[in-house]
Amino acid sequence: MNKKQAAILTYLTSLGFFIAGMLNPIMGSKLFLQFKRDDVYLWSSVRDFYKDGEWFIASLLLIFTFLLPLAKYGFLGGRLFLQRGNESINYWLEVVNKWAMLDVFVLAVIIVNLKFDSLIIVTDIRIGTTFFILSILLLMLTSFLLRTQKTETR
Repeated sequence: MNKKQAAILTYLTSLGFFIAGMLNPIMGSKLFLQFKRDDVYLWSSVRDFYKDGEWFIASLLLIFTFLLPLAKYGFLGGRLFLQRGNESINYWLEVVNKWAMLDVFVLAVIIVNLKFDSLIIVTDIRIGTTFFILSILLLMLTSFLLRTQKTETR
């Protein structure tokens, strides 16, 4: 398997994990001695912050966990699957890559914010967090494979 094939495999796997991370809860919480657990999803976090009047946090969350990763998937997909226009795609991919690690930070802030267990509220990390983190790591690996393939072909 060459680096481009490996990049395509990691790209598609990452995209699958990203979608799974969006569809599955990132956290679960419940009141002490309560059996019903409330699940927290990335998208519901954005909605809840907007509803609570936290426009700045909601906007950051929307930009760095949804819009920038989707842009990165688009530019990486263009780099992988299109034969023309690579210079403009490469430029925008580099711009997006500079901001790409903020999605990890935003997810960490959500987890820290919700993970403060007390005697009343108990929270735990759910499978959506794992999927989202795997998607980020595989997307970083895809970028790395493409960057090293580009330097080898020169």
